[in-house]
Amino acid sequence: MPITAGSTRRELEVNVGYILGAIKEIESDTTGTTATFVTDDIPIVTADGTQGLWINFTNETDDGAIRQVTDSTVSSNSNTITFFPAITTAPTDTSTANLWSQHYDPVAIRNFINQSIKDATGYVFDPVEDISLHTGGGKVRFDIPTTFELLQDIYLRDLSNHLQIIASGVVWDESVDTDFTITQDTEDPLFGRTPTKFVIGSGVSAGDIATDSFSSLDLSKFTHIEFGIKVRDAVVSDDLRIILSATTNGGSETEVITIPAISAITDTWVRVAMTAPSAATAIISVALEYNANQGDNIVWLTEIEATVNDEDDWGDPLPRHLWSIDKESRDLTFPFGLGGYNLIKLKGGDNPVLLTADSTVTEVPENYIIYHTAGLALRRPIRGESPDQAQVRMRQSDAYMGIAAGHKRNFPPLINGRFCT
Repeated sequence: MPITAGSTRRELEVNVGYILGAIKEIESDTTGTTATFVTDDIPIVTADGTQGLWINFTNETDDGAIRQVTDSTVSSNSNTITFFPAITTAPTDTSTANLWSQHYDPVAIRNFINQSIKDATGYVFDPVEDISLHTGGGKVRFDIPTTFELLQDIYLRDLSNHLQIIASGVVWDESVDTDFTITQDTEDPLFGRTPTKFVIGSGVSAGDIATDSFSSLDLSKFTHIEFGIKVRDAVVSDDLRIILSATTNGGSETEVITIPAISAITDTWVRVAMTAPSAATAIISVALEYNANQGDNIVWLTEIEATVNDEDDWGDPLPRHLWSIDKESRDLTFPFGLGGYNLIKLKGGDNPVLLTADSTVTEVPENYIIYHTAGLALRRPIRGESPDQAQVRMRQSDAYMGIAAGHKRNFPPLINGRFCT
């Protein structure tokens, strides 16, 4: 897995530009117009010495805009650069920009940066950790989350600092809207548990709830709420909510847990951070609320528990002979159902992201990107150059590609990684 210094795309561009000798960072001396930039940072002898260069604005309203210089005039040691097309707001006396050689336009440099990242794909990965899967019910196949391109280790949660709010299979009966029918479902287990089943009629309205009461619970030291859920019809995030209340019948929304998007007929483990645990000192009621996109549906719930982040005991990783990857279906498979009722932690990696904005941070070691990008840029033919100049340019490209290859060999080794596809 990589250890990166976290350079942004703009920082990488500037580093590449200086290696190529193709960039000059400039600052304006006075307010220009939407088509001019005035600076004394460019020492030139004659007018029009900047024609064809590229100007990339690096602050204020037009941050990131790229224009080509069409003309320039020199007066009183200042250079007034004219560019096309115009930008939105005239540069001020604090505006900054990067001036690029005509042969190395910033758009091409950005494309070469992303090409360098693509060339590193499969050799370096962004570390990823996930705890969205859960055992129970003898399940032997699990969908691998899309964030993973390879898996390294799998853990089962042995112990957790938790407090049960309500048990699985309890028939909620404190305050139940007429559109809710609640039973214990003994025929359709959820994560191996007998769930509480909520049959919701078509007359349900936004805000309709079903609640249950219990002795006062102090949840102020806990950080997350966890439970298993299944729905007959898919819901999007915030269609359903769990409300923890310090008053009867769910009368106050002391803590609101937004249930994320849930696919139809899919056992899903939900773990959501509490927003204001310090206020949850005397919780006496729990509610299931149909908050939006209401319609007839069926919801199954397991027990609801409060847990503390970073106080879980995960033990040792599962032996590697006990799990494998079905690459065709992207499934994590086990030779037999995992015993118990445990959260699963996956550790692995994702392919590095491409840089789509100046502020995007690289997930690939930056020295590799800088030299590989410079090497790619130097391989582009330059119109009008002599054969000798082209030969020098290609030798320099080969040198930079060689340096990049050296950095690539120093990528952190992938230990025990299994590819997901």
